[in-house]
Amino acid sequence: MQIIRKIKSSNFNTNNVTSLSYMFKGCNSLKELNLSNFYTNNVIYLDYMFYECYSLKKLNISHINTNNTDFIRDIFYRCASLKELKQSDERIKKAYENFYDYQY
Repeated sequence: MQIIRKIKSSNFNTNNVTSLSYMFKGCNSLKELNLSNFYTNNVIYLDYMFYECYSLKKLNISHINTNNTDFIRDIFYRCASLKELKQSDERIKKAYENFYDYQY
């Protein structure tokens, strides 16, 4: 089994993607992730995107757009180490606040 610690997201083309659900599920060795270049205008599903990313401490999703997103439920589920979140979307902010309140 290979351990993923770093992902280079600049090569991802998300222009036509409608679901990012469970995209990083189980990446429990991943500590930092920069998705600032993700284009998400067509994304409908963001639920459980970072599910069980236990070691994730820093996350940059500053350009994620949730205008067309219907499902954002538990996007940070079981991300207990997440302490630094760079974001600019109000729905992402609310999801993080709800997650943090639920965790502690």
